[in-house]
Amino acid sequence: MKIMQVLDKKVGDKTYYKYRINLPKDIVEDMNLINKNIKIKRENNRIIIEGYVDNEKVTNLTEKERELQREFTMLIKKRKKENNHN
Repeated sequence: MKIMQVLDKKVGDKTYYKYRINLPKDIVEDMNLINKNIKIKRENNRIIIEGYVDNEKVTNLTEKERELQREFTMLIKKRKKENNHN
């Protein structure tokens, strides 16, 4: 297996990277890990997958929280657009 370094974003002079690893298809499918957030730990120079966080246990936003999130996102986009024009 190979760990790949992927450019995430650049902020000013600082560059941020993400790291990706390909896992064997049969293991991912057998353990039902597709689209799951996994927990990992390092132990004795090994990477261990401990389990995953069930996506259904994530708290859902209320309608009001979703509305505030949309408004906040629109404000951020508007500010970015304004800053790009200046």
